[in-house]
Amino acid sequence: MKKILYLGGTHADIPIINEAKKMGLYVITVGNNENSIAHRYSDEFINVDYSDKNKIYELAKQLKVTAICPSCSDFAELTASYVSERLGLPGHDRYETAIIVHEKDRFRDFCNEHDIRVPKVYKFENKKKIDTELSLVKYPAIVKPVDLDSGKGIGRVNNELELKKQLSIAMELSRSSRVVVEEFVEGTKHATTIIIHNKEIMFFFTDDEQYYINPYMVAAASSPSSLAEGDILFVKEEIEKIIKGLDLVDGLLHVQYIVQNGVPYIIEACRRPPGEFYVSFVNYSTGFPYINQLVKGYLGEIDAIEFSTKQVKFCIRQCIMTNSNGTVESINIDSYLTNKVVDSFFWNDKGSYIHDYLKQKLGFLLLEFETYDEMRMCIEEMSNHINIKMKMVED
Repeated sequence: MKKILYLGGTHADIPIINEAKKMGLYVITVGNNENSIAHRYSDEFINVDYSDKNKIYELAKQLKVTAICPSCSDFAELTASYVSERLGLPGHDRYETAIIVHEKDRFRDFCNEHDIRVPKVYKFENKKKIDTELSLVKYPAIVKPVDLDSGKGIGRVNNELELKKQLSIAMELSRSSRVVVEEFVEGTKHATTIIIHNKEIMFFFTDDEQYYINPYMVAAASSPSSLAEGDILFVKEEIEKIIKGLDLVDGLLHVQYIVQNGVPYIIEACRRPPGEFYVSFVNYSTGFPYINQLVKGYLGEIDAIEFSTKQVKFCIRQCIMTNSNGTVESINIDSYLTNKVVDSFFWNDKGSYIHDYLKQKLGFLLLEFETYDEMRMCIEEMSNHINIKMKMVED
């Protein structure tokens, strides 16, 4: 039986772990939190920090694994690439390539060199040099640590005072103390996820992203996208530049972007699975075996599948979030929305304590609708269908 080392074990990893086991693989999850829920679904769990590349290298060599599969974390993909390159395992780009994709300053440099449209960016690597470079920044702007995902450390600034404060926060959070400051691009937000086979796009899926209170963390995604065909074609051409410019290996590539007045700007890219059951959303919406091919990509065994990109289902992947900290007293989903649910999973429920409502989620719903218009209407009215009662914590 083939063994794979799965770097992670949160709720978001459950569909991928289940698919790997369904394929007959022996799944060993690793992480430094033995209570992470997905470890219950694997064949074996080993307590080790997956961001420690050298420890994972020694472990993978000792276990003689067939492949390494990253969780929904950029650090997991960077480790997977590093270890796979050293051990000659398939499914990952060279480590240097992985760094370019997953570190925001390196990725912006690559995009500018290859005529890929991205927001204008200013780079800050040294606290001592901040004062001498502030005059270059145009406002409003967005501050981001170069090496964090899921919206961590991101903030909008409107003047120099706010910029100094946010730079300090972002540099403290960044493992490398490196930060990018981007021009603020306002528009509709989207993601495209693809499967690469022999440097070509075999599967292509585009969504619309929705946000709740936190403007830097995706709370929902819907598909088919509202984007015009011309915008989708432009994004596809930009992604093809990334594939060829970086000589990417077969497998997943996920790209986020903003469309402002019909002009798409590439914002982020990653080669690890998108989180919060997005993989289940893509699988169900399209009928394409996305999770299966995602795993096969890390095994170096992508199938050559001819697939039409035309979608026939109207779906929303909705994350459930609260609007305050405290203890969850009840979660009420009305009958209309309940009748639209085709899949769901809750990792926080009644009695759970929420200490960071801007980031923590209670669970997710996969919803299907009869028409595109009904789906769009539900997006606008989602807060009317979900009612969460919280017990506030007294100071």
